[in-house]
Amino acid sequence: MVRTMNRTICGLLFSILFLALSGRTQAQTINAASCNESDVQKAISSVTTDGATVLIPTGNCNWTTSLNLTLTHSMTLQGAGAVSYSPTNIAGTGTDKTILTDSINRSTGDSPLLGFITITGKSLRITGIAFYWNQANATATYNGSVRVLGASTSVRIDHCHFNQIWNVDMQMYDVQGVIDHNQFDAGHGSENQMRFNNGGTSGYGNESWTVPANFGSSQFMFVENNNYQFVQSQGAGQNGGFVFDCTAGGRGVFRYNNMGFHEALQTHLTGPGLYGAYGQNARGCRALEIYGNVMTYSSSPITDNYYASLELEGGTALIWGNTYTGYLKLVQAYYPRVNTTTYQQVAPPNGWGYCGSIQTGSTSAWDQNTNSTGAACIDQIGRGAGDLVTGVFPNTKNSATGTITWPHQASEPVYAWNNIYNPPPQESGDHYWGSADGLTTENRDYYLQLPNYDESATFNGTAGVGQGLLSNRAATCTKGVGYWATDTNTLYTCTAVNTWALYYTGYTYPHPLVQGSQTGNNATPSNLTTIVH
Repeated sequence: MVRTMNRTICGLLFSILFLALSGRTQAQTINAASCNESDVQKAISSVTTDGATVLIPTGNCNWTTSLNLTLTHSMTLQGAGAVSYSPTNIAGTGTDKTILTDSINRSTGDSPLLGFITITGKSLRITGIAFYWNQANATATYNGSVRVLGASTSVRIDHCHFNQIWNVDMQMYDVQGVIDHNQFDAGHGSENQMRFNNGGTSGYGNESWTVPANFGSSQFMFVENNNYQFVQSQGAGQNGGFVFDCTAGGRGVFRYNNMGFHEALQTHLTGPGLYGAYGQNARGCRALEIYGNVMTYSSSPITDNYYASLELEGGTALIWGNTYTGYLKLVQAYYPRVNTTTYQQVAPPNGWGYCGSIQTGSTSAWDQNTNSTGAACIDQIGRGAGDLVTGVFPNTKNSATGTITWPHQASEPVYAWNNIYNPPPQESGDHYWGSADGLTTENRDYYLQLPNYDESATFNGTAGVGQGLLSNRAATCTKGVGYWATDTNTLYTCTAVNTWALYYTGYTYPHPLVQGSQTGNNATPSNLTTIVH
């Protein structure tokens, strides 16, 4: 009798455990009836469990209505396939099978073609979809045809094709994750193929400017193994597309991408000139890592070249291990608050004002103003974490003082090393680094590998960045200089006289989401349930 009861109890326990495990691993596969917006929306709205996959069939569908949803479960939105990254062919590989064409009229508001608001602990993957642009009907988007917002740290967009979107292909707000193995074909002048920011609670990026860059961590949007090219003809010296723009406290890692003809990189400053709803209060790009990329401006660099691969307008960056061909400058440093060349600045309390006294004869209280250049200027190149700024002009304040004051930003220099620079032949304006603002200063705001294209000095620990075996690192050093240990792939910086400290090691590659360790309960599903609409 006891033995029978034990068997019965064990059987019940086994059944309960089996049901619990089955419930935990079971996930939905939902087939959209077509690639039309209404059918895709209906399918996504049917998601009730984490780990669901919504399948969009083959087809070419014209969307005139925005699909913009808040997600409460981890899910994958998967098309039937699209042209995507190829390591050997800049035009990519494969064919477009699921095509969503943006035909949205944005005369009353900049709505996305496809937009998601994510939440903490839940993942989102978008894969195998081609996104097109209907030139006849659609109006320009400055906030992204594809748009992902929210608090997810597990967003992946991969193996998709973005074809000639006007003006911004993709926008990432606050989320973290990876954009990988996509094909980006620009077709409009100054098109931005992606933009990312970390606007935070304020929406302006203020919070991002209160914490360190945290280089080498997962706290970025990663962009890796993508192809970029401009597919329409361009005249000499005319950029085609900007691969990315970084704004409003944005943090991005751009690595191991192939950048084809007529493409460049850019960032935006603190203040005017930012698109969309940012406006005057918005802060500039916070931190970038750019490494392992191949960037080729044209096949005829003598007659067809561009002034810089990257225009850097503020914040900090690590730029290393890239190959550049056909750009007059590897980096053009320009902090636009110093003059009226690009933007008109509004004086406090209604704006940030001009940096330094050179432009107007007066200074802005937002800057440190140690000399006539205004240095250090708020969010300038080579500056990082500082006091929290709150409010909207004319009520914007430094929260630490309750007044308009310099936010005590720490020094976070830009470091550039181990890059291969192939400038246009016979050009007098070729430079490894160009400073166009009279403010950005070498060996204070940025440090370059020595020797480089412009400087013949060898590294001795007093300036610049050295590289070699860790055992060969100089015993003496001046604060701020860097050293790249080639045997450990680690950047060390001098934190005090003759004191070296580990500063940076690149984050895991490929990104963990590419390797399959997706968080937010979005592991490979089993016991699939198919729902057909």
